[in-house]
Amino acid sequence: SRGNIWIGLQDFSLSCYERQRATFQNFFFEKKEGEGAAREGFVMSMCEDRRGRLWRADFYSGISVYDPLQNKFIRTAAKQGTGNRPLESIRTLARDSLGRMWAGSFKHGLFTFDTLQRRWASYQSNDTSLGGNTIKEIVVAHDGVIWVATWGGGLKRIDPVSGAVTTLRAHPGARPE
Repeated sequence: SRGNIWIGLQDFSLSCYERQRATFQNFFFEKKEGEGAAREGFVMSMCEDRRGRLWRADFYSGISVYDPLQNKFIRTAAKQGTGNRPLESIRTLARDSLGRMWAGSFKHGLFTFDTLQRRWASYQSNDTSLGGNTIKEIVVAHDGVIWVATWGGGLKRIDPVSGAVTTLRAHPGARPE
């Protein structure tokens, strides 16, 4: 992020090595709610959005976003479009070619945030072909396709424009569903 190196530490903090100044800046996360502080938890994933803000995925309490202009993290909350499902137990983050942020959770499915419309949407095994609500990893390919590894639901291919989900199985000779 902006030439800096971010490191998630076991004590629930983050360290940012600022290369230009050759110094570290530390961020400690408090239990308090609201603006200016993220809740505590292990850092599982980090990803920068197209505005240069660093998204921090936390296994215990969700997502917080670092705004470099304010020099602070702001915790996100479930928004319209998630079906009031919690944005917690986040395991993995990714940014797609359209600038959307993707968040995969443990047991709560897959979420996407449209950074232009500032709106959340969700993929769940009970209302899509996701096939499993535990997301192991999200990878965005060079062609813009979103690949999602699920626990028990196989590998998913999501078309970035239509949102269509295709399942790929690991057994020989299997064809996409």
